[in-house]
Amino acid sequence: MTCLADSADSTGSPLLDLVRSAVATVLELPAASLDPDTRLVDDLGVDSLAMIEIVEIVEEQLRASGSDVRIADDLLAQMQTLADVASAFGAATRTGAPL
Repeated sequence: MTCLADSADSTGSPLLDLVRSAVATVLELPAASLDPDTRLVDDLGVDSLAMIEIVEIVEEQLRASGSDVRIADDLLAQMQTLADVASAFGAATRTGAPL
């Protein structure tokens, strides 16, 4: 079985697709309208609670695929775009440690 986290490239990867899906779910937007450079706060109005929800959805999906990855809450403000979130998860899966 291939783990979603094994594809850690953030530019068209399963990780980016997970992030896109999580953002679409939380904000009730069509996933197709979100590209890697979409800015979470500036373009979409994501607040801290929504950001936590997005990250938790991605973490849950990764756990379901066999990768127990967590992103530290204090890093959430540093993630500006969908690609940033996917990259953070990619880095965490490569190091095996929570970021």
